[in-house]
Amino acid sequence: LSAGLGFFRNGFPVIQMAELTGQLEQRAKAMPEKNALALFGEDKTLSADLSEPQKHTFEWSELQDNVLREKMGMLDLLYQYLKTARDSKTGTSLIYRILSLIQDAEKEGRISIARLAYVLGRLEPSNNASEGVKSQYRAISQALYQWAMRPEDRRALETAINLQIYKRRGA
Repeated sequence: LSAGLGFFRNGFPVIQMAELTGQLEQRAKAMPEKNALALFGEDKTLSADLSEPQKHTFEWSELQDNVLREKMGMLDLLYQYLKTARDSKTGTSLIYRILSLIQDAEKEGRISIARLAYVLGRLEPSNNASEGVKSQYRAISQALYQWAMRPEDRRALETAINLQIYKRRGA
């Protein structure tokens, strides 16, 4: 089963939505196993060549395990951490900073380790925080750092962040 799932801004023409979502479905069908989902819709980096990989196209099992369970699960933990240990208003801006670093890494071929360390360091709890909060911070920062270093994990993390943004938009 292959599918395309488009996310579009309010007021986007329905005809173009249908066309772009159809293109996403074709991208999903172009995957080697054809059992895939292509997400989003307005990706300006898409090539007309369907054989070229698209960053938001995943086989169902990879989407479920790597993007939804692992990456989205950690992002949910990050929001929980921010609500508990920090000012919850920093969550959205932090997510956008991480997304920006990942997108820059795609353009430049590598992640800016110094900028990533700075962003993650700003999350560190105070010395008087509970051991549970400190442990939660370590798990989050280690996972984000490790994923940012590997291109395939960065791709999955970028998709998870975009899904997290859509998920929290109305919250």
